[in-house]
Amino acid sequence: MINLEKTKCVLIVDSSLSVGEQANVAAVLAMSIGAKNSEIIGGDVYDGDNIRHPGITQLNLPVLAASDDTLREIHSLASGNDEVSLVDFTCTAQRSRTYEEYTWQIKKIAESELRYIGIGLIGNKKYINKYTGNLKSLR
Repeated sequence: MINLEKTKCVLIVDSSLSVGEQANVAAVLAMSIGAKNSEIIGGDVYDGDNIRHPGITQLNLPVLAASDDTLREIHSLASGNDEVSLVDFTCTAQRSRTYEEYTWQIKKIAESELRYIGIGLIGNKKYINKYTGNLKSLR
Protein backbone atom coordinates (compact mmCIF):
# COMPACT_ATOMS: atom_id res chain seq x y z
CA MET A 1 0.00 0.00 0.00
CA ILE A 2 1.30 3.43 -0.92
CA ASN A 3 1.83 5.96 1.89
CA LEU A 4 0.53 9.13 0.22
CA GLU A 5 2.40 11.33 2.72
CA LYS A 6 5.79 9.91 1.68
CA THR A 7 5.06 9.41 -2.00
CA LYS A 8 5.70 11.75 -4.88
CA CYS A 9 4.80 11.42 -8.54
CA VAL A 10 6.27 13.49 -11.37
CA LEU A 11 6.17 13.46 -15.15
CA ILE A 12 9.22 14.65 -17.07
CA VAL A 13 8.98 15.40 -20.78
CA ASP A 14 11.57 16.30 -23.38
CA SER A 15 11.82 20.07 -23.57
CA SER A 16 12.56 19.96 -27.31
CA LEU A 17 9.16 18.49 -28.23
CA SER A 18 6.28 20.59 -29.50
CA VAL A 19 3.54 21.51 -27.02
CA GLY A 20 1.19 18.93 -28.56
CA GLU A 21 3.80 16.19 -28.34
CA GLN A 22 4.58 17.12 -24.73
CA ALA A 23 0.88 16.93 -23.84
CA ASN A 24 0.60 13.51 -25.48
CA VAL A 25 3.69 12.17 -23.70
CA ALA A 26 2.42 13.45 -20.33
CA ALA A 27 -1.00 11.86 -20.92
CA VAL A 28 0.51 8.48 -21.80
CA LEU A 29 2.78 8.54 -18.75
CA ALA A 30 -0.04 9.60 -16.40
CA MET A 31 -2.35 6.85 -17.68
CA SER A 32 0.37 4.24 -17.28
CA ILE A 33 1.28 5.32 -13.74
CA GLY A 34 -2.39 5.40 -12.73
CA ALA A 35 -3.01 1.94 -14.16
CA LYS A 36 -0.02 0.46 -12.34
CA ASN A 37 -0.74 2.32 -9.07
CA SER A 38 -4.52 2.36 -8.77
CA GLU A 39 -4.36 3.13 -5.03
CA ILE A 40 -3.34 6.72 -5.81
CA ILE A 41 -6.76 7.29 -7.39
CA GLY A 42 -9.33 8.56 -4.90
CA GLY A 43 -12.89 7.35 -4.66
CA ASP A 44 -15.77 8.83 -6.59
CA VAL A 45 -17.21 12.08 -5.23
CA TYR A 46 -20.68 13.60 -5.47
CA ASP A 47 -21.58 17.23 -5.99
CA GLY A 48 -24.44 19.18 -4.39
CA ASP A 49 -26.88 17.74 -6.96
CA ASN A 50 -25.72 14.20 -6.16
CA ILE A 51 -24.02 13.85 -9.56
CA ARG A 52 -21.11 11.41 -9.43
CA HIS A 53 -17.61 12.54 -10.43
CA PRO A 54 -15.09 9.70 -10.85
CA GLY A 55 -12.06 9.71 -8.55
CA ILE A 56 -8.88 11.49 -9.62
CA THR A 57 -5.31 11.26 -8.40
CA GLN A 58 -4.73 12.01 -4.73
CA LEU A 59 -1.17 13.14 -5.48
CA ASN A 60 -0.04 16.38 -7.04
CA LEU A 61 1.29 15.64 -10.50
CA PRO A 62 3.87 18.19 -11.64
CA VAL A 63 4.94 18.05 -15.27
CA LEU A 64 8.59 18.99 -15.63
CA ALA A 65 10.81 19.60 -18.66
CA ALA A 66 14.29 18.22 -19.31
CA SER A 67 16.76 17.63 -22.10
CA ASP A 68 17.09 14.14 -23.55
CA ASP A 69 20.47 13.76 -21.78
CA THR A 70 18.87 14.62 -18.44
CA LEU A 71 15.99 12.23 -19.12
CA ARG A 72 18.49 9.42 -19.75
CA GLU A 73 20.43 10.28 -16.57
CA ILE A 74 17.29 10.31 -14.40
CA HIS A 75 16.09 7.10 -16.06
CA SER A 76 19.36 5.42 -15.17
CA LEU A 77 19.25 6.60 -11.54
CA ALA A 78 15.60 5.68 -11.00
CA SER A 79 15.92 2.29 -12.71
CA GLY A 80 18.41 1.22 -10.06
CA ASN A 81 16.29 2.34 -7.09
CA ASP A 82 13.81 -0.09 -5.54
CA GLU A 83 11.97 2.81 -3.84
CA VAL A 84 11.05 4.47 -7.15
CA SER A 85 8.89 3.07 -9.93
CA LEU A 86 9.47 4.26 -13.46
CA VAL A 87 7.41 4.43 -16.63
CA ASP A 88 9.17 5.55 -19.79
CA PHE A 89 8.11 6.72 -23.23
CA THR A 90 10.47 6.56 -26.19
CA CYS A 91 10.56 7.85 -29.74
CA THR A 92 9.94 4.25 -30.78
CA ALA A 93 6.66 4.24 -28.85
CA GLN A 94 5.68 7.63 -30.24
CA ARG A 95 6.22 6.53 -33.85
CA SER A 96 4.39 3.22 -33.47
CA ARG A 97 0.80 3.07 -34.68
CA THR A 98 -0.15 0.12 -32.48
CA TYR A 99 1.12 -1.45 -29.28
CA GLU A 100 1.94 -4.58 -31.24
CA GLU A 101 4.15 -2.54 -33.60
CA TYR A 102 5.83 -0.90 -30.60
CA THR A 103 6.63 -4.23 -28.95
CA TRP A 104 8.03 -5.56 -32.21
CA GLN A 105 10.14 -2.46 -32.90
CA ILE A 106 11.60 -2.01 -29.42
CA LYS A 107 12.92 -5.59 -29.37
CA LYS A 108 15.31 -4.60 -32.14
CA ILE A 109 16.85 -1.63 -30.29
CA ALA A 110 19.48 -1.80 -27.56
CA GLU A 111 18.58 0.21 -24.44
CA SER A 112 21.59 2.45 -24.98
CA GLU A 113 20.14 3.42 -28.37
CA LEU A 114 16.67 4.33 -27.11
CA ARG A 115 15.73 8.00 -27.01
CA TYR A 116 13.56 8.74 -23.99
CA ILE A 117 11.11 11.56 -24.59
CA GLY A 118 9.33 11.20 -21.28
CA ILE A 119 9.51 9.42 -17.97
CA GLY A 120 7.12 9.18 -15.07
CA LEU A 121 8.33 8.53 -11.54
CA ILE A 122 6.39 7.51 -8.44
CA GLY A 123 7.83 6.57 -5.10
CA ASN A 124 9.84 7.84 -2.17
CA LYS A 125 9.70 11.67 -2.13
CA LYS A 126 13.30 11.93 -0.97
CA TYR A 127 14.68 10.22 -4.07
CA ILE A 128 12.33 11.84 -6.55
CA ASN A 129 13.21 15.27 -5.17
CA LYS A 130 16.90 14.39 -5.46
CA TYR A 131 16.48 13.35 -9.11
CA THR A 132 14.19 16.18 -10.20
CA GLY A 133 14.73 19.07 -7.78
CA ASN A 134 16.62 21.19 -10.30
CA LEU A 135 14.10 20.75 -13.14
CA LYS A 136 11.67 23.48 -14.15
CA SER A 137 7.95 23.06 -14.63
CA LEU A 138 6.79 22.62 -18.18
CA ARG A 139 5.57 25.94 -19.58
